[in-house]
Order: sequence, then C-alpha cells, then structure tokens
Amino acid sequence: MKQIVLVCSGSTDASAQHRLAGWQDVPLNELGRQEEYHAGEVLKEHGYTFDLAYTSVLKRGIESLWQVLTAMDLHWLKVNKNWRLNGRYYGKLENMTQQEIAERYGDEELKRWMSDYAAYVPKLSFDDPRHPSHDPRYGDLIPEELPQGENLIETFSRVFPHWDNKIKPMLAIGRSILVVAHHNSTRALMSMIEDAPIEEIIERPVQRGVPLVYTLDDEMRFVSRTELS
Repeated sequence: MKQIVLVCSGSTDASAQHRLAGWQDVPLNELGRQEEYHAGEVLKEHGYTFDLAYTSVLKRGIESLWQVLTAMDLHWLKVNKNWRLNGRYYGKLENMTQQEIAERYGDEELKRWMSDYAAYVPKLSFDDPRHPSHDPRYGDLIPEELPQGENLIETFSRVFPHWDNKIKPMLAIGRSILVVAHHNSTRALMSMIEDAPIEEIIERPVQRGVPLVYTLDDEMRFVSRTELS
C-alpha cells in the first residue's frame, strides 16, 4: 500500500477579506499559522512521518509547510517547490475582493467565474507588468508556459504534469509523501489520485490545515481517503 497526505495552505488576511489571492505572494496570518501547526501536531499524534514534501512557490504555501514540519520536528525533510502547485491564477481579477469584482463586472459574471469550471476569467497580457512572467521566481520559464488567467480545467491540467512526472513516481517506489498546496491545486491532486471527474471534485469542501490521508494499492489505484481532524 502507498500513502500520500494532502494539506491545504492556511488562512491569510486576503482570504479573510474574500480577496482572490491567486498567485499574489501573501503571507499567512496568525490563524493560518495556527491551522498549519495544528495539522502537523495531528499528523505527529497519529504517527505519520515523511520522506519527501512538495509545495508551491507562493509564500503562504511555503510558510504552511514550515508550520507542519515544525510541529512534526521534520525540518530536515527534502522539499520540492514548484509553480505547478500554485493555486488558480485569476488574471485581471488577481487581488480583487469579490465585492469589487461584482461592482466592476456584475454579480452574474462573478457567479459564473466562481462556479463554472470552464469559465474563463479576464486575461492579463504578457506585457502587463503584473503578469507572472515578470516575477523572478518564474524566470526559468518562457512566458507562454505561464497562464494569463485560468479556468479550473486549466488549473487541473497545469498540476497534472507535476503529479505524473514528479510526485506519482516517488509514491510508486514507496516514498511517504506530504503535499501542501492551495484549494484548487489540492482539488486537482484529489482528482488525479481518485481518478474522479472535475465536476465532482470542485464540489468538495477543502478545509485549511486539515490533513487528507490517501491510501493507494500497489498498482497506484485509489483505496481510501481519511480526513484527520
């Protein structure tokens, strides 16, 4: 049997304000730090340990992983950070509150962008200084590799290569793995692990700082999911 644990990154001031943080590099707030440290305590109490950890290149993802590892006394653990585990990129909607979006674009558009997994948000051009291609953390990528504004299908598709090429092979050879990602990149991994359709997964609540323990058989087929609270 194989085992992988998913933890969603913790709360931020942006999430408290219903602001679409997306790829904005916002830090955890005090509640977020407590959520993630508690996740680590719960994992330690249940006897879990890990060989490898994966997270995004966003501050709140990295800080969340630190809190989990601090609680588990696993500071030495090898960590892989990758942009493919970032949350959904909201294009021109980045850093706007839902109220601001509704006032500018209308309630119906806001509802469509938030609930329709195929709906495209307004895209940001590559030459816009706000586009992530101008951020040094993505400097080894060509601009066309980076999104201009994603729907959820694109977010899931962007996460898939990291699962298929990096995480899944390590799991297959028996490594115990921890992944700290964001709401929609976590859902993408859930979809891939369970081989479940996107329309089912996007309806699932994902709680911050609550470990999801997945068990797979030796053929890498989904067996069970356990929420540790």
